[in-house]
Amino acid sequence: MIVEIITEMKKKTLSFIMQTISEINEQLQQITPSTLESIGACTEYGAKLAGWIAYTGLAKAQAKRELLQTKKETIDKLIKENHRLTPAMFKEYVTASVSDQEYIFELADRTNAAATHQLDLVRSILSALKTEMQSINFYNK
Repeated sequence: MIVEIITEMKKKTLSFIMQTISEINEQLQQITPSTLESIGACTEYGAKLAGWIAYTGLAKAQAKRELLQTKKETIDKLIKENHRLTPAMFKEYVTASVSDQEYIFELADRTNAAATHQLDLVRSILSALKTEMQSINFYNK
């Protein structure tokens, strides 16, 4: 009974992580240069990115933990049931058994990388805006 409850909780957790990461991905794809034309907009978006990076980093860690736990459970099951598999077949079976967890980990990893690269872009835009403001102030004196 407890094993079933824990398994169901894990499914809900992984499902929630995948849904949240998918939502973050959608928001990352919606950014356009025109939405980052002011320092305020860049700062606000940078703060969102920082939160998303933190969340996706945590999601990566959780997904990796789930992935490794599922691999262990699959290997334990194969050993307990005395399956006679070649090493290559054994590896393929384990890989196929953890495909959902692998997908969530990869999604979290790619989303984390995308958010990190967009934060670098925001820094560059802020730097350019700062230089532009300094130039305007220099010529207005």
